[in-house]
Amino acid sequence: MNFRSIFLLFPVLVIFLFGCQTGEDPLSKGDFISFRSAGKAYLFQEIENTSWNKYFRGERQDQIGIAFQNQDQSFLAGINIIDSFIWREALPMEVSGPITHPMTPIGDFQLRDLKNQVPVTYGPEDDVNFVGTTTADQIQFTLEKYEGEILEGRFSGTLYTRTGRSMKIESGKFRVRIPAVVNE
Repeated sequence: MNFRSIFLLFPVLVIFLFGCQTGEDPLSKGDFISFRSAGKAYLFQEIENTSWNKYFRGERQDQIGIAFQNQDQSFLAGINIIDSFIWREALPMEVSGPITHPMTPIGDFQLRDLKNQVPVTYGPEDDVNFVGTTTADQIQFTLEKYEGEILEGRFSGTLYTRTGRSMKIESGKFRVRIPAVVNE
């Protein structure tokens, strides 16, 4: 193939590559999506989090979705702030669109209960295990501050990737915002 042929084929190749691109990923870097319940999708957006890069480096090939779930149905020393959410990074992924699981809503009602430390009733449908092994004994959340839409706290325990690899977290910190409740 001579130089002229390559020169003529280059625009065709560029058009082909652009045509093969998929739509923009619905979740940008730092976004959380938790679950869909009662026709609403609850979104959590990261504001500041210093622990992800430190603890998750080297596990990114497994990060189609990292899921956390505290299955404990009582309030211990650490208040259960977020029962489940999936963290995603802006990397190539095999999953497109939101990942959702039916669980008890974490809307204003439950957040208000958490703030006032009032017990919340859970049903059997709430006992969803994302990755097969994460239980209340392995992951704990503590709510340290709650002002308006801003939630701050810490977590510790063992996290599992979808390929079964584990990561021990001694003192992870999170600061998240609930920017919107999307009606579907």
